[in-house]
Amino acid sequence: MKRMQVSHPRMLVAAAVASLFAAPSVVTVVQAADIKVEVTGSNIKRIEGEGALPVQVIGREEIDRSGTTNAIELMNLISANNSGGNVAIGNIIGAATFSNQTASLRGLGGSSTLVLVNGKRLGTFAGGVSGAEGVNLAAIPLSAVERVEVLRDGASAIYGSDAIGGVINFIMRQDYRGAEATAFYGAPTRSGGGDQYQFSGTVGGGDLSKDRWNAFFSANYSEQKSLDQRDRDFSRTNFIPSAASPVGTTSGQTFPGFIYNPATGGGVGSLDFPNCGPDHIVFSGRCRYDPAKTKGVESIPDTKQLNLFGSARFRINHDWQAYLTGLYSRQETRFIIQPTPLSDQIVTTATASGNSEIILQPNTPFYPHPFAAAHGVDGLPLGVRYRCVECGLRDNQDTNEAWQIVAGAKGTMWNWDFDGSINYSQNTNQEKPHGGFYRYTQIVPFLNTGVVNLFGPNTQAITDQVHALQYTDEAFRAKLKGYGVDLKGTGDIFSLPAGAVALALGLQAGKDTLTQNPSPALQIGDLIGYGGNFSDIDHSRTTYAVFGELSIPILKTLEGNVAVRYDHYSDFGSTTNPKLSLRWQPAQSLLLRASWGTGFLAPSLYQLFNPN
Repeated sequence: MKRMQVSHPRMLVAAAVASLFAAPSVVTVVQAADIKVEVTGSNIKRIEGEGALPVQVIGREEIDRSGTTNAIELMNLISANNSGGNVAIGNIIGAATFSNQTASLRGLGGSSTLVLVNGKRLGTFAGGVSGAEGVNLAAIPLSAVERVEVLRDGASAIYGSDAIGGVINFIMRQDYRGAEATAFYGAPTRSGGGDQYQFSGTVGGGDLSKDRWNAFFSANYSEQKSLDQRDRDFSRTNFIPSAASPVGTTSGQTFPGFIYNPATGGGVGSLDFPNCGPDHIVFSGRCRYDPAKTKGVESIPDTKQLNLFGSARFRINHDWQAYLTGLYSRQETRFIIQPTPLSDQIVTTATASGNSEIILQPNTPFYPHPFAAAHGVDGLPLGVRYRCVECGLRDNQDTNEAWQIVAGAKGTMWNWDFDGSINYSQNTNQEKPHGGFYRYTQIVPFLNTGVVNLFGPNTQAITDQVHALQYTDEAFRAKLKGYGVDLKGTGDIFSLPAGAVALALGLQAGKDTLTQNPSPALQIGDLIGYGGNFSDIDHSRTTYAVFGELSIPILKTLEGNVAVRYDHYSDFGSTTNPKLSLRWQPAQSLLLRASWGTGFLAPSLYQLFNPN
């Protein structure tokens, strides 16, 4: 995407008009080039232009031209947002991410990437667990965004420890007047699914300089239909013959089940080799299960998304204005993956053996005597590494909601600009299986009775007995509430030959409360597909921070910046982080930047209180 200037002509003209209106007794000509604006990466307003830190700006036109329909798609087009640590819609499938969608600036993950809306922190995702923590980008209403500013540098000295990887600031529309509605439908050029629907509407009114008020509201609803892995050439198999490890993410838990000798742990073989089933591949003298070949296994889940955003401003007098913004998001994601694997290789803390081993006894009806005799193990108990096709596809749904309200006032006093606000946010998450999930302590003993055919079809009565054991209760629920206060003042303190020295001072304080309530089955690791046990978390933390920043015009072409921030966490301790930066522009077409700083990432509530 092309680089845009930090400020926009409409903003500059509006600011100029507001300045004229504020002083009606004086006829003043305000040059747009002299108007200072807020820039992501600094607490000090500056005249339009590049700052000392690298900020990429994506304007409304670029967003529209990109064809993206949500915030995560837009972020995935930005090179600074690294795929390492990023959680996108395509990789929430089958993982315990609870459908969180995070950015990952410089590859440091969602917990190290600060996300702002109009310069204010957005509430963190409630269901964040290891590898999927941070702000859920699904909460951002893309149709309400005026531009996005991406700071591609650590900013702990400016914003706090969670900005160690960088900052993404979504600036919302606020001067919009009128109404518009759009409908969007998108379909892949190939069949199989993946259709998209989107409906959005925006309305705004009021002129802050004339009417003393301005309000804006945006609503957006979208649906992303599911797409099976096997319906695309690039994803229809997990076997990659040309790779160093061609086995890829194929599995040794198969159907028909792979037989091994539990006394030695050695493999015996596949009953159907070399004529492996349609969902399998032949590799290294045996059959392996290839989940991408299975009908219904998705690469893109079915997602429904509702986003609402509103803002209002009121001019109290010629120096001060009050503002209010509100955001609501509801995201429903239903994803389907392959049947569960069960064997001695699938670990669980719920069983005495520490795994989900299936042993077939010689006196059971489906013991493969001819095959066992051919391999010299007839009459011995046989272990089976089994893909539980009788269990059905695993079908899960996440429901995530996010609220955020910010109320504040900003204005000018004593030749300083002040901004103070209070905020409240609440994020909730619920995950509920619809089918294909079981408790290890129920399904494994039942399969060990030998009444289920692990090598071929079963009667409907047996299938019904298996399905009767399905776990369909709520698996996980979480809530994260946060509230806080944010105060900041900026102004010029004295002048040097090259210009005025500007100072910014501020403080922030807040409290966060996290509750994560896994089901009793999930707490002891007794639910297949989650990779282990989850624990109850119910903890709060209070934080406060004080910060300062100084902008020093050393020469007309050389500017220095010094920033420092002190953060205190009630449950962890304190950290102080400084930053120094230089901006040198010897010519209009040449800009050189340098910066040095320290950063510190404080652990999240999940990281502090989730047991090892």
